Amino acid sequence: EKRGELDNYQAWKESLASLPKALRKVREEESRSEEFVNFIQEGPMIMMTGSGVNYGEAYMFSMCILQEMQWIPAQWIHAGEFFHGAFEILVEDTPLLVLHGEDKTRPLSQRVIDFASNITKRLFVIDAKDYTLDGVKAEHRGFLNPFIFMAVLGRLGDDLAEARNHPLTTRRYMGKVKY
Repeated sequence: EKRGELDNYQAWKESLASLPKALRKVREEESRSEEFVNFIQEGPMIMMTGSGVNYGEAYMFSMCILQEMQWIPAQWIHAGEFFHGAFEILVEDTPLLVLHGEDKTRPLSQRVIDFASNITKRLFVIDAKDYTLDGVKAEHRGFLNPFIFMAVLGRLGDDLAEARNHPLTTRRYMGKVKY
């Protein structure tokens, strides 16, 4: 603040102070768990995409939750790279999970959604715009979208583990065999 390196520092400070309570509400109010569990369990492989600041959440959920913790085959790809090969394996019954953010890369995930909605019957979109963040300024939302996805996917991942009776702590190899 003293060095003036961030415009509207006070507004950012207020948004960030509101974030924990707002994210608890997002997690608690997520209502699509049953739909999500059915979407994932129908397998056999899940494709997942995100873009911009949200790509890390697509990567983390696909690799850590779906593959490592739930043993579900998953492929993650940046929405900007989707049309460089990955789209060729999308067919009518391919499950595609899209993190649709509010940052400047939203048109990339929108392009994926527009294409996929004409191809697959198994499109599941989590749109950051659908979640209220009380106290967070509108101009900060795009930058803070990964936290929305973290809350939503955290809830959905927990519900998936419970529905499958496969705790997120279950491992085949990690901590069990030398590698």
